[in-house]
Amino acid sequence: MKYLVVSLCGLGFAFCIQAQESDSTSVVSKNQAVYLVDAKNPNKKIIIDPRGTSTFIQYEKSTELREQDTVQVENISSFTGTIDGLEKELIYFSASEESNKIYQEYLLVSRRSAEYMETPKQINLNLNRIDGMYYSSRRRDIGRNVMFSVLGVSVFTALVAAPLASIEYKKASASDASGFDRPMYFMIAGSGLLSAAISLPIIYLLRPKYYSFTGDNYSSAKRKWVLVTQ
Repeated sequence: MKYLVVSLCGLGFAFCIQAQESDSTSVVSKNQAVYLVDAKNPNKKIIIDPRGTSTFIQYEKSTELREQDTVQVENISSFTGTIDGLEKELIYFSASEESNKIYQEYLLVSRRSAEYMETPKQINLNLNRIDGMYYSSRRRDIGRNVMFSVLGVSVFTALVAAPLASIEYKKASASDASGFDRPMYFMIAGSGLLSAAISLPIIYLLRPKYYSFTGDNYSSAKRKWVLVTQ
C-alpha cells in the first residue's frame, strides 16, 4: 500500500508539471484564437484553451429601500463552460452550468442554478457586463483531478488501510502481543498522511485563477485583463 500511494503521488506530480505549461496550439472554432491580455502590459498574454474551463462572472451592486431603511443588494451570475468565439463585445459561449445568487446585506436570499451536461446551452454574453472570469486550462484541470484522486487514496490509506493491514489475527505474531502491529500501522498511516500533505497545496495551486476585467466590484484584484482575439 505504501508503494501504491507513493506511485500515485508521483503520477500526480507529473500531471501537475504538464498542467502549468501553456498550450500555444489551442484555438477556438472558426480558426479564432482568444487571449487574455494584461491591460497595462500587452506583451503579457495567456491563450485560452478551448478545452479548458471558463466561468464568467456578472456582478451588480445596488441599494433598495426597505421599511425606510437602505438595504445593500448584490446580484451575482456565473456562466461555466467553454468559449466558442469572440466578436467585438460579444462572447459566444457553450454553457454547461449557470447560476444566480442574490445577497441582501451579505445574506443569501435567493439562489437558482441549471446544468446542461449532456447538451451545452449556446448563449451570448455581453463583454461589457462581465466583471471577470475564472479560467483553468485542460491540463490544469487534469492535474487537479489527479491530485484529488491522490488525496482520496491517501485518506483511505491512513484511515482504513493502515488499521486493517496492522491487525494481527494471531496475537503471538504481533509486535507487542496485543494483536496489533503498531510499527506497521505508523508506517502505512504516515505514508498516507504525507501524500495528503503534499497533494493539498498542489490542489490549491492548480485552482482556477480569477482574471478581473474591471479591477473592482466582484474582485479586489488590482490587475485588469482584456479578452481579445488574434
